Amino acid sequence: MKKETDQKASEAGLWMPHDDAIESALLGAMLSFRSGLETAFELGTERQYFYNPDHVKVFDAISESFKEDLPVDPITISGKFAGTPDHGRIIVKIGEMIRSTGCGAQVIRYVPMLRDMYIRRALLEAMRQATDDAVNISVTTEDLIARLHASVDSAMNQAAPEAIPDASQVLEDCLTAMRRVKFETGVMNIPTGIKELDEATCGWAPTDMIVLAARPSDGKTALALHFAMTAVREGKKVAIFSVEMAKELVGYRILSSASGINGLRLRSEEMLTDDEWGILEEVVKAEKFKRLFLDDTPALSTAAFTAKARKLRKALGVDLIIVDYLQLMRSSEANRNSNREQDVAYISKTMKATAKSLGIPVIALAQLSRNAENRNDGPKLSDLRESGSIEQDADVVILMSRDKDPIFGDEDNRVRVLHIAKNRNGKAADKIRLSFDGATMRFGPEETPAEKIIDIKF
Repeated sequence: MKKETDQKASEAGLWMPHDDAIESALLGAMLSFRSGLETAFELGTERQYFYNPDHVKVFDAISESFKEDLPVDPITISGKFAGTPDHGRIIVKIGEMIRSTGCGAQVIRYVPMLRDMYIRRALLEAMRQATDDAVNISVTTEDLIARLHASVDSAMNQAAPEAIPDASQVLEDCLTAMRRVKFETGVMNIPTGIKELDEATCGWAPTDMIVLAARPSDGKTALALHFAMTAVREGKKVAIFSVEMAKELVGYRILSSASGINGLRLRSEEMLTDDEWGILEEVVKAEKFKRLFLDDTPALSTAAFTAKARKLRKALGVDLIIVDYLQLMRSSEANRNSNREQDVAYISKTMKATAKSLGIPVIALAQLSRNAENRNDGPKLSDLRESGSIEQDADVVILMSRDKDPIFGDEDNRVRVLHIAKNRNGKAADKIRLSFDGATMRFGPEETPAEKIIDIKF
């Protein structure tokens, strides 16, 4: 890859920033002084900081020995190349490195200089790649901008590496969260709106990836909107990426749930009463909905999702992201040789990485396979379609199904059962049973009549 980049840079008449002398001096300090070796790794030195191919090979050998707690010195490292075509040349290079070294303390000066040159090379490569993508009509402008944005963000992170916090600040943050749950909210994180689910999960936690999976038409979008409106009611800002439905259809569902008016009546020719029109106008005017953001980009790519999520968090302070649904997204890394399971695995890892980097929970809806319909005891993790690494990446996995008779398999469409199949940071929970009114997309405690289901009021 580096050789290809260098060739294209040369063809474009670009000089890739580097300094062989500084690279050699840094490696010499790492080989000659234990303090220089440890300081270099503490400062985050990485193989891409080196441009000279031989310097990269020597650094890899040093890094491997350091990780395995083996001796790191000129003789040991040069011995790693014995019997290879590089042996003689590497011995000469290591000799030059040792002669160019002053003292271990110089490492503090060398590492930032090499990092700076690496960032410049990375930015040049990003701009060159963006130029190639810009003239390639198969790359959408959305993906083009998202990829360039990601490259620049990566360079910025390298330019200002995060310091490792001491435990005292982490513990203080834990105490603050404990005080909030015990004296104020009663829930550690963002409430789910379902008492039993809050007790099991302590709410939606920052950096968590939550998967809500069900068969088609079982109400997973309705439950996701229930979660969203609960968060909005609590003063949180929520972004919904509706990959499946247009935002107008999502809007009708929100109007129906918030007003208690049958959703079919909202979209049919049937006239509404004056009181119903009044209720709908109150819902539309509710200030809380200004904290709910809807994006209905079709076939949303992982690159576009990451860029949009980052912007929503930075510009608007979004506290929760919901994606409906995961398997309809498009992997920006997909190619002819990748299969759908690999693509979904990449999408899943992107979801988790986004939750962690932004410090907010991400709820990803997913579809279950037909196998879930053949069981009377409820769906299993193995029923996740094209699961890849979904169950591994997720912190919480909730499988939703209609209530079934365990013997005869008869379904009760008025009841939904939540199976908490995975709960990494909470306790195991029995099945949570909820009343469901499909006409208004409302959920409530089990055995609550549809007309009395208490939902979130605006």
